[in-house]
Amino acid sequence: NPNCPECGAVDKEIWIHKQERFTLNVNYFHVVFTIPNELNTLCLIDPKFMYKALFTISAETIKELSKDKKYLGAKIGFTSVLHTWGQNLSLHPHIHMIVPGGGIDSNGKWTSSKKKFFLPVKVVSKLFKGKFLSYTKKNFDQRKIKDEKQFQNIINSCYSKDWVVYTKKPMKSAKHVVKYLGRYTHRIAISNARLKKYED
Repeated sequence: NPNCPECGAVDKEIWIHKQERFTLNVNYFHVVFTIPNELNTLCLIDPKFMYKALFTISAETIKELSKDKKYLGAKIGFTSVLHTWGQNLSLHPHIHMIVPGGGIDSNGKWTSSKKKFFLPVKVVSKLFKGKFLSYTKKNFDQRKIKDEKQFQNIINSCYSKDWVVYTKKPMKSAKHVVKYLGRYTHRIAISNARLKKYED
């Protein structure tokens, strides 16, 4: 049962064991992509489209900037995990991305990023916002919204806001990375710690 805290704990350990063989012996960065609350309305109307867009655009953003020689000049790999709720269990779609600190350059050689710095978050945020809103305007099925003006108002309000993308401190080891990510891939909304009372 994926909603059972006990079952989830077992599945998490199995998943961690399998994933450890895919990690590299380098620093890893934890990058988080979030979207404004104004887009929650569209997430409720068409979650499949919006969540796919989150995966697609966050990946395009990180790959595009990593290829730029001004930042890294390399092709990178990463692992992305979608979370759809926040700590208070309200709707809060965001992507957790684990990125190795480096990639393969045009000569096929490994090039490392700075040890304490991956990509400038302001640049990442700006590009992510532009690409996400452009993609949504072009591809979202507006027939699913009764009021066409509502869609345009949502998009316009998001252009005027600062979007939040942040990078946490680099992680010390590949094993630590996998364990950390396992918390998100197998976390359930209502854990044992949230239960206040149980009655048979």
